Amino acid sequence: MEQCKQHRGQRYPELRYANGLNENRQCAISINGSSAGNVAFNGTGAWSTWSTAQITVSLPAGTNTVRLTANTSKGGPNVDKMDVEGAVPPAADPTNLALGKPTTTDSQLSGSYPGGLAVDGLNSGNASRWLSANSAWPHWIEVDLQGSFSISQLKFWTGHNGYNYPVAYQFQYWTGSTWATLLDRPANTSPSVDEAFPPVTTSRVRLYGTSGSDNYFRLYELEVYGVPASGSRMAMEASSPAAPGISIWPNPTQGLVQINSGSPLEKIEIFNGSGQRIYEGTDASAVSLESVPPGIYYLRCYTAHNWATHTISKY
Repeated sequence: MEQCKQHRGQRYPELRYANGLNENRQCAISINGSSAGNVAFNGTGAWSTWSTAQITVSLPAGTNTVRLTANTSKGGPNVDKMDVEGAVPPAADPTNLALGKPTTTDSQLSGSYPGGLAVDGLNSGNASRWLSANSAWPHWIEVDLQGSFSISQLKFWTGHNGYNYPVAYQFQYWTGSTWATLLDRPANTSPSVDEAFPPVTTSRVRLYGTSGSDNYFRLYELEVYGVPASGSRMAMEASSPAAPGISIWPNPTQGLVQINSGSPLEKIEIFNGSGQRIYEGTDASAVSLESVPPGIYYLRCYTAHNWATHTISKY
């Protein structure tokens, strides 16, 4: 297999295969003679029915030899081809980036209605709202996303004893030096807003209310959807040389992820698609994603001197 210099580093080859048995025909994978773990080839139902298995490997520039060795008594699958140049990591599904993040508001009615209640995951209930002071408009709430993200959707709900009291608003994002307006809705009449927009990259957002039927901004919940920005820290792109000898399988997975490391791991972390750490542990041969919903996750393994990040697809 030829691997171009500009494509060296972590890659996500896809193997097209058929497995007529209803069982996993797992194979060991090696890169240039060094073990890179195992890859699962689950049954496809018939030898004429094809599927793909994706693996995560680190490749040096130049020519590389990738070898699959069956490690079951019944042998391996029929492998048709391996696509390296066209293979990319699975795209992350947009998630609610505002959930649980720090907020700043222009005002609040009392200590019982802080801005944090508008990002607590509850979009109903009078006790779970941010309420502005009874003062002249504008009223606004800002959310620090705590990282660089590509955002593409806004949702929010307003009201008292149900969805009502809609507000005219602007939805703004921080450019790094000033606030820019993404959405301007001076005639909004809906207390339940759900609006998509072309993606922009930012680290902070602001819902800026310009008017309402009275002087209160009654906000049940604010949700902002997006994915980690390309090249950002939260995108989990390795900025340290990949720790040698670390591989994972199966990937995609239904839950359990095996870790093969040539040296002891000092720490293991798992991040969700929005960059939030959902697990931290010490050296282990496996971690479980059984308790989390399907989506894209990032497994980061630390050795004494380096670390490596693997993108995991849970289905």
